[in-house]
Amino acid sequence: MASGIAAVINFPLWKASAIAQSGFQTEAKAGFMAKYLETMLPPYKGVLAVIGGMAWARGAIFYGSDSGKQLLLDRGVGVAAATVLPPLVISSLVQVVNQPLVRATITV
Repeated sequence: MASGIAAVINFPLWKASAIAQSGFQTEAKAGFMAKYLETMLPPYKGVLAVIGGMAWARGAIFYGSDSGKQLLLDRGVGVAAATVLPPLVISSLVQVVNQPLVRATITV
């Protein structure tokens, strides 16, 4: 539930980012707040991709971080590496999966 709420609140930021990364521009030329408010307007393309993407990504990161840490500790890896590596690897993987989907659903 918290992930879904966060996704809805942050959707305009994802939308603005996807628009900029695709080489497009918002109509608002000046000011962060003007651009943020513009991205809150319809069409709401990509909302489901963002909400779904953020929800599964956070779940994967939290679960994978705990499981990965324990797996690495069981294999004798140091505590620092076991703490840092799982979330780094998993968050990179979910970003690779999510970014094209989110970007495509927002800009197409």
